[in-house]
Amino acid sequence: MPQNGVYDLLKLLEIAVDDGWSLGNRAIVNKREIEDLIDRIYAALPVEVQEARLFLKRKEELQNEAQQKASKILQ
Repeated sequence: MPQNGVYDLLKLLEIAVDDGWSLGNRAIVNKREIEDLIDRIYAALPVEVQEARLFLKRKEELQNEAQQKASKILQ
């Protein structure tokens, strides 16, 4: 899917929310439709973005492990 496909999907998400029943600052929406659009947005993201997310997640895991080890050493 082309890069602007993400923007098209975000627009569809916005429309789906706008089409929901408004309850003040809340809305009742079609959950399946929203979940489908979110899945399609993730799938439309460039591979580099997905790889960067995995990289940042792993970095966070390593930092947490290092912090736990440091705490044990200090104890």
